Amino acid sequence: MYDIPDWGSSASQTYEKNSIVYYNIGTVDEKKNPYHAYGKYYYASEYIDLTNNWDPVETNGRAFWFGRTRMNNLNMPHFFWSPSYSATVSMEPVIKSLVFGDGYEQNSPESLSDPFLMLNLRFDDRDDYEAAAINHFLNNMAGSQKFVFMAPMPFSARKLFVCRDWNSTYTFDNNHSISAKFEEVA
Repeated sequence: MYDIPDWGSSASQTYEKNSIVYYNIGTVDEKKNPYHAYGKYYYASEYIDLTNNWDPVETNGRAFWFGRTRMNNLNMPHFFWSPSYSATVSMEPVIKSLVFGDGYEQNSPESLSDPFLMLNLRFDDRDDYEAAAINHFLNNMAGSQKFVFMAPMPFSARKLFVCRDWNSTYTFDNNHSISAKFEEVA
């Protein structure tokens, strides 16, 4: 579906904002490890040429290549694109309910943590590169791999999510809309 080049550092190599590259460096075991930086996809945060084409896993390169971040001391996939302002947030607390024979009901929370967030997000008016990058990221997560995302206000905290459902609409030339459901996971 995507023709993703390996990252290159040659003097003539340039990348458009949201270009996707595969960092094809590392051993076979490092590439298989989902929490290792090698053998992963990265996305250009801006136009990149010789002056700022740093290695994606090096400290300087992290300012120009997105898609991975550290959380809980693990190298995790990072969904960094900002949604449009029409986000809908639902919360579903898990409740244990005990109903007695006389009709009395006692409810208590399943856990001590906050209820998990369910985000319905839209990414409207995105160009070809950004739409391709967002769709590539979600396809690569395959509806099951956890990724880091900064939930919108008032929940603004980095949390782990999965996205099992999304769709992309081609509105017109170089203009796309994507809707996605992000479900917070433990």
